[in-house]
Amino acid sequence: MEQGAEYLILIGHNKASASAQQQINKLEQQGATVIIIQADIADNNSLKQALISQNIISLSSASPALPNSLPPLAGVIHSAGVLDDGMLVNMNAERMKTVMNPKVLGAWNLHQLTKNIKLDFFILFSSAASLFGSPGQTNHVVANTFLDTLAHYRKTQGLPALSLNWGVWSDIGAAAKRQVDRDLNLKGISAISPQAGLEILAKLINQSNPQIGVVPIDWSRFTASGYNLPLTADFKEQLPTIITDNNSSNFLAELKDTAPKQKLKYLIILIG
Repeated sequence: MEQGAEYLILIGHNKASASAQQQINKLEQQGATVIIIQADIADNNSLKQALISQNIISLSSASPALPNSLPPLAGVIHSAGVLDDGMLVNMNAERMKTVMNPKVLGAWNLHQLTKNIKLDFFILFSSAASLFGSPGQTNHVVANTFLDTLAHYRKTQGLPALSLNWGVWSDIGAAAKRQVDRDLNLKGISAISPQAGLEILAKLINQSNPQIGVVPIDWSRFTASGYNLPLTADFKEQLPTIITDNNSSNFLAELKDTAPKQKLKYLIILIG
């Protein structure tokens, strides 16, 4: 409602939980129209019928649907996620599918069925696990890496796309239920509150970059915890010299003396 969305279609494999229904009721009390559809987005036919039922797509799925009482579809947010952690030697096809189907097949089906509709946004809820890796979560990492790749692919096709590599959210979600944030905090990664997550989403929703990581992180603690990744190599190399150098207070002079290719990295580390 605050972002101007008065109509919301929620598609889920299961019925809304009691807590979810309370949030839906609040939205409706504020004037929103919420339509709940039970369908499996990993099943192309199930999802297709769900979209046809609301005249979002036509029977051919090759063109936008006929006009109806609802306004045209403005955007898609794919936030499905399931965890089934385990060491790689204990992983099998079924456990891979449990995690990958909702994300991989679900995202692809949404892409295929809405690619001919002019959308304002197409947002995929990915995970920081595809940036940093995550022991015991091979299926989770692979599934989210697909989302990141799909976002880049859509951009090459001239379609809106944004894959958000979220860190752990507190209070809600599968990771929160397993209290993963406690373990990550020891590595310098903090949890994202639901309120903060929604505010961040609102700010990033129209970003042109196809992939953005959203992770509250203390880089000095993170790099000191033993992570040796190409993604963090620049931080690890520059962080000690920048953090411990208190001899100069002339910020502009330091920035001027920094090599052109290193200026952005210098600023990110300094203010991050």
